[in-house]
Amino acid sequence: MRRAVSGLSATRLTRRSERAQVTISATIAFTARWLVPRVANFQLLHPEVDLQLHASDEPVDLRTGGADLAIRYGTGPYPGFDAELLFADEFAPVANPMLGVSSPADLARVPLIEFEWRRPNPHNPTWASWFAAAGLAESSGQARLRFSDESHAIQAAVAAQGVALVSLALVDDEFSAGRLVRLFGPTVPGYAHHLLRRADSASTPAAAAAAQWLLSEARKVGRLASTGAR
Repeated sequence: MRRAVSGLSATRLTRRSERAQVTISATIAFTARWLVPRVANFQLLHPEVDLQLHASDEPVDLRTGGADLAIRYGTGPYPGFDAELLFADEFAPVANPMLGVSSPADLARVPLIEFEWRRPNPHNPTWASWFAAAGLAESSGQARLRFSDESHAIQAAVAAQGVALVSLALVDDEFSAGRLVRLFGPTVPGYAHHLLRRADSASTPAAAAAAQWLLSEARKVGRLASTGAR
């Protein structure tokens, strides 16, 4: 025989169902490396709102209600959406300081870590574009370690398996903890992260709060160019 739900339990269930929820869609690497470390901060500011992070390298269709907010990585434009710039991306070589890479000669003796871009484009930041910007010759015989996802390339660099050319915005925590350092040479430009909302519908208060939080966190990214640099 099923037990009756007590008044207190029923109240708790009702309150749980009434909690606001905001779904944020972003790429797998951005979700893992940028959003997840910041979620606790959002929960402190808005304990009444639950976040749901939708990680996928295939863009979600906001018009179908698959997400309340989306972070798109590219050049735009994004017709039919309210798009706000979060920040432009920069790429540079990073490594575990235990490798002792401090010069081009040191760089030549360790594997180069890279990841596959989902869409081939001559403007994608790659080791070839970094060597060209640095005025250095790229050796075709140097060992390479390749990954299908940028977050795995970052983990390989943390594990001292080589030097990775990755987004500086995605390794802020590793810089702060001393697990990675930014090496010598130039940065090469990536694309831009934009926050997207549907232009034909009003945001809920919870979604508006999450959007403002994302914009606030993005303003802190400007300092990343110098963080961890030697």
